[in-house]
Amino acid sequence: MATEKEIKFSIDNFHHIRDRLKELGFNFVDRYFEENVVFDFQDKRLKTQKKLLRLRSIRDRHILCFKQPTDASDSDLKSMEEIETEIKNRDNLIVILKNLGLAVSFKYEKIREKWEKEDVVVCLDILPFGDYLEVETKGDMDIIEVAREIGLDLQKKDIRNYHEINREKRKELGLAPDDNFTFEEWKKIRQDLNGVLEHGY
Repeated sequence: MATEKEIKFSIDNFHHIRDRLKELGFNFVDRYFEENVVFDFQDKRLKTQKKLLRLRSIRDRHILCFKQPTDASDSDLKSMEEIETEIKNRDNLIVILKNLGLAVSFKYEKIREKWEKEDVVVCLDILPFGDYLEVETKGDMDIIEVAREIGLDLQKKDIRNYHEINREKRKELGLAPDDNFTFEEWKKIRQDLNGVLEHGY
């Protein structure tokens, strides 16, 4: 079981970020679309315990991930224990989970561009509701220092997950609560808001 530490930043433009990552010796890994399905029991016990069971699909790969909070006391970072395993048959896994009493809790999508250097991963994420940069590591690297080197404003760091950010964004815009966030849904929201919420994708 690995411990993942991460911080996020809302980003207006990725162009200068890419240039800075190259200067710092980060290597471009890949850019891809993600479809994520989160499962929980009917009583939402996983959510209540701040645990996450997620099935992520990237092209023809399917990865099951379980996350739970660590005992880490550093409030400047989000720290989670994480276990991942690749699944060959997505449909069969979903049937198994449903037979165990789990159901789809919500779905979300993002476009992720991944950069790596040693044990640090920087992700440039396009979410349906905005663009974000995530710095994460499963090692001992000081990701606060990495964020500083990239030139990010540490006063604006965010340790919330994307589900929490989605809920807050919906609340700010006066939208009904919904844990799902997909590009098709938010495309309609932007149209209904008549340009109030701009997006780069």
